[in-house]
Amino acid sequence: MNACFRREHAIVRHSEGLRLLPLISVWTAACTYQADLKVLYEDRRANAKLLLDLVLLAAPQESLLTIEGTGPDAVAAVNHIRRLIEVEEIDVAMSSYLFDPERHPVPQSAD
Repeated sequence: MNACFRREHAIVRHSEGLRLLPLISVWTAACTYQADLKVLYEDRRANAKLLLDLVLLAAPQESLLTIEGTGPDAVAAVNHIRRLIEVEEIDVAMSSYLFDPERHPVPQSAD
């Protein structure tokens, strides 16, 4: 397995900054890759596969972020995440895809 490292910079273009819907698209995409993905903003570092980490970045519009990936598909993963961060508006029609229970099952309670 060939592991590689990729680093890209992205400017947050979404009008509300990185809020829930854009973050869910980033998180959903990140979870489809094998690469270890990090998003950095100022002194904060988030694991792109952990939604709460991404929320805690609280990056406003026009923020400069750094995306880093390590793994066999790091180049594709980092480029995909960069494009999602730089999109101006998230298509609301994508929300049904983002919340597809077959792709992202809801955890069952342990009653």
